[in-house]
Amino acid sequence: MKSDMRARFSILLAIMVVVMLALMYFDPSQETYVGMQVQTAGGKPYLMLAEQETFGLYAPSGKDLESWSPLYVNRSGLMYGTFEIPPGVRIDQPEKNTPPTEPAQPVQPGAEKIPERRIEGLGVFFNSSCAVFDVAKADKNSGVASFPMNLNWALEATAQLDGSLYAFGAKIKPAGEDGAPPDRVLKAARFDGKTWTEVPNVTGPLVRSGNAGFWLKAVALEGRTAVLWRGAKLDQTIGYGVEGFRISTDGDIGMCFFDGTKFSAEPIAVTGLPKGNTCVWAENGTIKCLVQTRLKGSESDGVKGRMEIWNIAPNGKAELTETIAPERHTMGLFSHIAAEHFKWEDREYILRSNWQKFELWRRNDAGKWELASSGVAGLPIFTLEHKLYWALAFCAAIVLLGAWLGFLRRRHALTLLSKLRPSDLYAPLAARASAYVLDMLVVIATAFGVSKLLFEQYTEVLPLPLGAIGVPSTPFLICFLVYFAGSECLFCGTPGKLLMGLRVVADGGSRPSIWASLVRNTVGLLERQPMMLIVAAPMVIFSPRRQRLGDLLSRTFVVQKQGLDLFIAQKAAAAVESIEKLPDETGADKAKDK
Repeated sequence: MKSDMRARFSILLAIMVVVMLALMYFDPSQETYVGMQVQTAGGKPYLMLAEQETFGLYAPSGKDLESWSPLYVNRSGLMYGTFEIPPGVRIDQPEKNTPPTEPAQPVQPGAEKIPERRIEGLGVFFNSSCAVFDVAKADKNSGVASFPMNLNWALEATAQLDGSLYAFGAKIKPAGEDGAPPDRVLKAARFDGKTWTEVPNVTGPLVRSGNAGFWLKAVALEGRTAVLWRGAKLDQTIGYGVEGFRISTDGDIGMCFFDGTKFSAEPIAVTGLPKGNTCVWAENGTIKCLVQTRLKGSESDGVKGRMEIWNIAPNGKAELTETIAPERHTMGLFSHIAAEHFKWEDREYILRSNWQKFELWRRNDAGKWELASSGVAGLPIFTLEHKLYWALAFCAAIVLLGAWLGFLRRRHALTLLSKLRPSDLYAPLAARASAYVLDMLVVIATAFGVSKLLFEQYTEVLPLPLGAIGVPSTPFLICFLVYFAGSECLFCGTPGKLLMGLRVVADGGSRPSIWASLVRNTVGLLERQPMMLIVAAPMVIFSPRRQRLGDLLSRTFVVQKQGLDLFIAQKAAAAVESIEKLPDETGADKAKDK
């Protein structure tokens, strides 16, 4: 019996190790992107992919744009925006007639002044610094210029105006007394050839941010720059622990104009645009806006939202002009969340992604949009969706394993239930969950007290259904096992179970052994994690004797006290009845005895 139980426990330990390793290395934030931007530099498009803490730069490998190759990958930093520093950008010159601070030194014969190298190429904004990649250089390591920016606000969008390059961002203002989220005011900076400097005494209108910040773009439009913004929010359909970090813009778009010295006084409201991430550019004196729509909440599961192009007039009036891709249902879990419009060699393209793979659309010679490639080659493709399917398959396998163990043990079930219904004996899920909550309050309080006595630092051990954060690791595990295993071995139940009228028993209604209690509660610690509840809860609800995997492996049952008392009475009555029915001694037996 003990060797069989140890073999089962060894199998379970192997499963636990596999699950714990999977949970340890399964990080959705590392299996998805934070954002993407397509920026043209030197007439060629480049794709910037931002992950949680790194980013990469990719360029097309051929003229069809269906294949891309990496230029810089795994670069450290969270990308805020991209821009181009073209060769023709004007550089600030020092004022004339400025007296020299030191006497001029004579120039030695043959010695010529080496011109200072100007920064050109594809730039990336970070929180307090900037990097420029000289994409024309063959040596990638020497083609990067990085410099800090002495600004207390982040730059996100750029536009060229009158030969100068301007950048725009928002400076956070303190939150008001009414508890509203902090506001942001638009600010402008100018590139002087070496770094970005704030345009003095220039402040734009207020921008109310969303839960996850806001989206900001700038486009040059008829001698001035249009700056557009839209609130953003975290928008997980399934959940952050599954999808990772996803942001979608929502709400109305605000717009104002910048002429190089000041912002327009009043912002212009652009209404009517659907929810979804947006990309803007200027064309024929009109602002074009590409919207990758996204449905709300769970409605977006397995749905590819529409991809539309809108016209935004300078007065803020928005008008739908094209529907590139209609809304349709798919078999996948993740819908498309971002799309970027760009031009190359007089042809329009759109690159869109669901943060797992990319699609390429292009406008054909007839002026219609067509899907050029449903899987662009060369770009990193995540397999988070496949991993989720494997996780679901693993959970299904665990459920089948539990059903198989229950089937093998059907002959070892309690047999004296002819007068007792199973619903009167076995504990329901609600009662067991209530008892567990009461017990966990005691365990967590005890663990915190023990940690203070031992001066141990708090660390998160395993995510508990109660949502406890900062539970001490070693004291918690010790208190958990001693409390649950010890109580069940000594008293056939924990204080929580006793209060709820429940008992833990072995086959035949006997008290469980210490080994069975350890097996049951070690497995239970894993089964009660959020990711495993989808396995444990259905087993308790639908199994014939309401057993989870820990109960099956330890050969224990959680029963109601009244039903247990009736079962013991039936068992005693059956034993007496069997004794009364023993056969009497026959004459042959008596003769044999003589």
